[in-house]
Amino acid sequence: MNEIPTVTPPTNTFLWFFAKDLIAGTAGGMAGIVAGQPADTIKVRQQTYVSSSSGNPLPSSFSMARTMLQKEGPLSFFRGMVAPLIANAPINALIFTVYGGIVRHIEDDGNVALVYDEGDVIPEPKKASLVEQLMAGAAGGLTQCVVACPSELIKIQQQTYPAATPPSTLSLAKLRVAQSGFRVGLFQGWNATMLRDVPAFGLYFYSYAWFKEKFESIVIAPGVRSDIKTVNSGSWLVDTLPTFMAGGMAGVTSWAFTMPCDVIKSTIQAMPATSSAADRRWMHVAKIGVERNGTAYFFRGAGPAILRAFPVSAVVFTVYEAVMGVLDKYDVEEYA
Repeated sequence: MNEIPTVTPPTNTFLWFFAKDLIAGTAGGMAGIVAGQPADTIKVRQQTYVSSSSGNPLPSSFSMARTMLQKEGPLSFFRGMVAPLIANAPINALIFTVYGGIVRHIEDDGNVALVYDEGDVIPEPKKASLVEQLMAGAAGGLTQCVVACPSELIKIQQQTYPAATPPSTLSLAKLRVAQSGFRVGLFQGWNATMLRDVPAFGLYFYSYAWFKEKFESIVIAPGVRSDIKTVNSGSWLVDTLPTFMAGGMAGVTSWAFTMPCDVIKSTIQAMPATSSAADRRWMHVAKIGVERNGTAYFFRGAGPAILRAFPVSAVVFTVYEAVMGVLDKYDVEEYA
């Protein structure tokens, strides 16, 4: 039997890992935004819908989409897309750098070795547990709120703007700051954003890792760990399908559990900058929402949200993993 080889950690710097997370995360995030913006606009319109005095019920997703197309044109589905696209790079830099940094710290803490049947000993890096990935994802979710809150605030204000043509991203941001100051003007709905994003991103990365293990166990040979499998095996069934399916299921899982928080956040962020602090409190918004609409209020927009969650998250993780795979080839030093 061969002697266990010494494992030398890679000498890549923090800046290189940061650059990889930024580039791959930005590419995946931008692809997801473009793919999911139409459904997101319908979701926000449903979540912030206010019945007329005649008591018109909440329109279905299809009915709302048809009305938007007839009255506002096809571009109305892409309202507010500039703000999240601009914020995409810093958001993903924060999410993936914090998440990736924590996971790498855990996995670099020690290494073990696997002995295969042939007698060859192959070094196998320590792998973060699902709970550790959940905590790392939650930390990333909390950090990115600094950028996500103002970005989604402006997006929602544009998506729900009463006129046919909403103000530009910059002019709307300036107007809100002039009306209510920096804190309210750009960070309205901060508590609700944290209430949604901390558990959402924890579940997002937890469920992605869990589903990826399950899907890879189906297409990868038994006994071979997925994270050290042959990269670019030439089979999309091995290299791409598990990532695509796990990403989609992660999006659905995350949205299914945090939908009520998203409804409250959208309601608060659709309010004008001049609304009172009491009206913007998330507990007050939840109470009024239930009193007027029942518990169904918490699941407004669930249809388009779940509908967009699978393809958007599938695209995000597939593009992220593909770009990261390319960047990994430029690592300074591999495990020896």
